[in-house]
Amino acid sequence: MLFIHFDGLSFSPFYNTGAEGAKRIWGDATGDLWSVGNGGTMAHYSNGAWTKLASGTSLPIQDIWGGVNPTTGQEEILAVASNFWHFRRQRQSCQISGNTVTAVNDSGLALALSSVWFIPGWKYFVGGSGLFVTSSIGNNWDVDTLMSPSQYTFSIRGTAKNDIFMVGGYGLVSHWNGETLRQYTELGSFYGNYYSVSFKGNTVAAVGLMPGSTVDSYAVILVGTRK
Repeated sequence: MLFIHFDGLSFSPFYNTGAEGAKRIWGDATGDLWSVGNGGTMAHYSNGAWTKLASGTSLPIQDIWGGVNPTTGQEEILAVASNFWHFRRQRQSCQISGNTVTAVNDSGLALALSSVWFIPGWKYFVGGSGLFVTSSIGNNWDVDTLMSPSQYTFSIRGTAKNDIFMVGGYGLVSHWNGETLRQYTELGSFYGNYYSVSFKGNTVAAVGLMPGSTVDSYAVILVGTRK
């Protein structure tokens, strides 16, 4: 699997020899990265080399996120796996520590999952067929009654407790400001999905697909600027 790296000036190839069909990549530094993907593939990049990890699942791993817990000082990394397109849906959540992967409690989660995001020591979110939350890794998951959008959540990302974006099915774009959830209905709905969202500062970007009139689909890129 080929990744492309941008250093602010130019793009260059960045190969991942450990995880074919990679879906997501996360890292706290350019020299310490994790990638996850189809067939339960998972790899860790450290000291200039990729190491393939035993994830303990053959399900497609949909997303990965991590951060340092300010209370314990420990790095916490979570990944979620789900074959949500399959008629016999299955799920699994796991925690990564170095090159060790262990399953964690997934009680309360839906079978269709697509995203994970959290602020260590505050709240841990998993999105998919619903939005789920827990206050500690290993606890049961509950349906989030405050932030849950009305459509399927393919991706959730945030920068703070009061600055969280979610995108998903039928053109879902929503934002949590710490008190209320706003869904950007003025963008209009469509028979396509936004599959990923990322933002920094006042700029947010989402990417997805719009079904075409034949078997072809069209890429959709949404860019927003906060003023």
